[in-house]
Amino acid sequence: MLNLLNANILLCDDSRLDRTFATRSLLDEGFKNIHEATNWETAKKICLNERISCCIIDLLMNEGEGTELIKELRQLPGYNRVPMLIITASESEEKTWSCLKNGADDYITKPYHAKALAVRVKLHIERFFVEICYKDLIEYMSCGFIIYKPINNGTEFEFVEFNHAGENIDNIKREDIIGKKLTEAFPEVEEIGFLDVLKRVLQTGKPEKLQLNEYEYKNKHKTIWRDNFVYRLPDNEIVTIYDDRTEKMQALEELKRSNTRLRLAAEGARLGVWELDLIARKFLWDEWMYELYGVDPADFDLKYETWEKLVDPDDLKALNTELISVIADNKKYDGEFRITKPSGEVRYIKAHGIISLDESGTPCHLTGINYDITERRLAEIKLAESALRDSLTNLYNRRYLYQKLQELHQKHLRDSSVFTVALFDLDHFKSINDNYGHLTGDRILLHFSHLLTSSLRPYDVIARFGGEEFIAVFIDTDKTLASQICRRILEKLGSESLPAEDTVIQYSFTCGICDIQEFSGKALNIDQLILCADERLYRGKENGRKQIISE
Repeated sequence: MLNLLNANILLCDDSRLDRTFATRSLLDEGFKNIHEATNWETAKKICLNERISCCIIDLLMNEGEGTELIKELRQLPGYNRVPMLIITASESEEKTWSCLKNGADDYITKPYHAKALAVRVKLHIERFFVEICYKDLIEYMSCGFIIYKPINNGTEFEFVEFNHAGENIDNIKREDIIGKKLTEAFPEVEEIGFLDVLKRVLQTGKPEKLQLNEYEYKNKHKTIWRDNFVYRLPDNEIVTIYDDRTEKMQALEELKRSNTRLRLAAEGARLGVWELDLIARKFLWDEWMYELYGVDPADFDLKYETWEKLVDPDDLKALNTELISVIADNKKYDGEFRITKPSGEVRYIKAHGIISLDESGTPCHLTGINYDITERRLAEIKLAESALRDSLTNLYNRRYLYQKLQELHQKHLRDSSVFTVALFDLDHFKSINDNYGHLTGDRILLHFSHLLTSSLRPYDVIARFGGEEFIAVFIDTDKTLASQICRRILEKLGSESLPAEDTVIQYSFTCGICDIQEFSGKALNIDQLILCADERLYRGKENGRKQIISE
């Protein structure tokens, strides 16, 4: 607590003799900081510039009664609780009571003993300092704290004090609520019975507790859990201290929901829990892990090396590299890999894990969960595949074609491997559409795509390039062999026909061929390779169509 004798005291009196006597009385008792003012204006300036802990004001001054100055001082920031003492020469009991009603905390009548003033001042400053300490305590306590003043004969209550925690709990600024009626700020208090509790405590003086469990504020759309403790002060003001349990209860509710979701997930999604001993390199599995991997607990020894045999070899190297990084950096593990069950079935597994340390800080265990994501992963692969295919023919589209050609070009630069591009264009296709309709045109496109697919090897690439144009990429094949294959396709097509309405349709194609070897030693981009095949195709068109051009 602050030293009382170091407190700043304001003495406002227009009588030099009275000021001198009062100042001397206070100095003799050890007070050190007396600020004298001969008028109201000076008094207010002193209060603004100094942290005054007690004001001593003469009742009768040139500007008027000292109680009017008290009213003005009470309006200054931080002065609503500062002790205000009136010095008066009047012995009228009515006058002294009037001083107290008009804001003075105490009065002393002239002539007074020098020590009497100092004792009164000391007592009030001590009370003020204690009040400051309690106010700071209340201000920074974690519970909400409100003081209400009863109005309208105790049927309504007005906000007097509101602490910082209360602002946070109720999401409201104190300056927006001080002086307001309770039912104006929170209309729901009648519905939840809080107003009735305040009225009873005011009448009986007995403290009460009101507990709100999962009450929904209809006008604010939020759920709260709150304990309210209500007390009556000696001056009939009502104090409520309230502890907001909303966060804690919401966390508990969420924990319950999470536990339920986890249990349902384990049952429905077959969630497997595991722990890997990093020293012994051995697993501990729950029953769902055996189900996920399709192994018999009696035959599976849970050694890390045994588990590795179930993991797809293409995924195992990356998985082990990631595990080494997880252990070295003490970070979370988040992986995905394929396994092959003893039955031969391939499944996609998602894994999450966290490292545990021993007393010396050394990683000792990796604990986590596994769950099967095969259906989701296959759906994603199918979706990704569909984005690379033509919607009519289901052949690859341009996007995939260019990706594959770039890969083959890079491979050629590394090992001089060969590949050939053949560009097909169906002859007189526009006439077929015009004469027989677009549905017949689509049938021809489908027929030709099936012919290409059945005539080429599974690892060759076939794409619909646009409209009636198709591209075939012959892998590890030069243009000489590719030309022979394309001629056989053309011959086969000449022996087939498609029924359409009352007639049959025969069609042909023209093809331009170019292989990567023609650009050896030259700078190349994929468009140049396709352009080479395109130029030869159009040369074939000009020469009468139904041709394979590779030079």
